[in-house]
Amino acid sequence: MARDELSAILGDFLTDERHSILFSTHITSDLERIGDYLTLIRAGRIVATGTKDEILDGYRIVRGGPDDLADVVGVPLIGLRRTGVGVQALVAAEDAALLGDRVVIDPPSLEEIAVHIGAPDNARVPDREYS
Repeated sequence: MARDELSAILGDFLTDERHSILFSTHITSDLERIGDYLTLIRAGRIVATGTKDEILDGYRIVRGGPDDLADVVGVPLIGLRRTGVGVQALVAAEDAALLGDRVVIDPPSLEEIAVHIGAPDNARVPDREYS
């Protein structure tokens, strides 16, 4: 309840476009509600920065069967997660079409973007900047 009240106070403050707030959080639902511009940081490095909509539009979640992404070349798979029944990864929106119809392609939530970018197996997340 306190977080909701704080979000409402910050939202009211931000209605005056002369105000800005630097808000650092892992709680993506707060960013969904009040964030206009986002910067995603991994291991001290900026990996994406832009408006919330630009960042959401810049990625896609791809899902398929356990072996559907096993032989992918030329498309960085961010935060690849395999289970016995399926595979899921984040990809740049412009790369999603390169995967053809072998996977289901969906728009991601900010939560999904954050989870995949923050995955421990990501040695290198491609940098993205929107303007």
